[in-house]
Amino acid sequence: MNILYEDESIIVIDKPSKMMVYPTPMAKNCHWFATKELAKLGYTKLHTIHRLDRPTSGVLLFAKNKEVARDLSLLFRENKIKKTYLCLVRGFTEKSGSIDKALKKDGDGSLQEAKTNYTLLNQIIVDLEISKYPQSRFSLVEVEPQTGRMHQIRRHFSHLRHPIIGDKRYGDRHYNKFIKEQYKIEDLMLHALSIEFKHPSSKELIKIETDPPTYFNELLEILNAVKVVTPRQV
Repeated sequence: MNILYEDESIIVIDKPSKMMVYPTPMAKNCHWFATKELAKLGYTKLHTIHRLDRPTSGVLLFAKNKEVARDLSLLFRENKIKKTYLCLVRGFTEKSGSIDKALKKDGDGSLQEAKTNYTLLNQIIVDLEISKYPQSRFSLVEVEPQTGRMHQIRRHFSHLRHPIIGDKRYGDRHYNKFIKEQYKIEDLMLHALSIEFKHPSSKELIKIETDPPTYFNELLEILNAVKVVTPRQV
């Protein structure tokens, strides 16, 4: 866990995959939490502003006091905080798109509005028979969620039939198994790349970024090394 940015109002970390943000009743098999790790460093009164799924890596924002937490929460509700993710999915996506599909809320099952925009960065086709076809396709996609529902990006790309590689809950078990056995990589290929917003205290526009983890880059390098063609320029 690295600290990416800090001032008197906020702190931003690079959350590793497999780390949860904070303890919950659902965290029975996890003993690694961002809030607890920060507490060890002396940050004992932080306010959680948003969450990342346990297997998702990347930029995670905390406030240092109630007033800043309130202001940042308002920016999130008003969609004034821009979050950008990077993900590797099965198949070839469109060059760009918007997934506008309501998702059931965990607990009561009520539908919540959910929207995710995405842009294709690269396509890879390889001579690997992972499922029922002699060749396998992948897309590297940049994603900007417009809402913040539970597992939103993962569920939306699964809905498109382009599940994220390494997603054990919504993904393709054939792809996940192949990559785990062949390359010893079983992590979720979803990374919170950056966050951009107007600072609640200074009012300056700030953008905080972090590179994808090693396993993410390793898999991209492996696939690019064995690709046979990039069908269309992006």
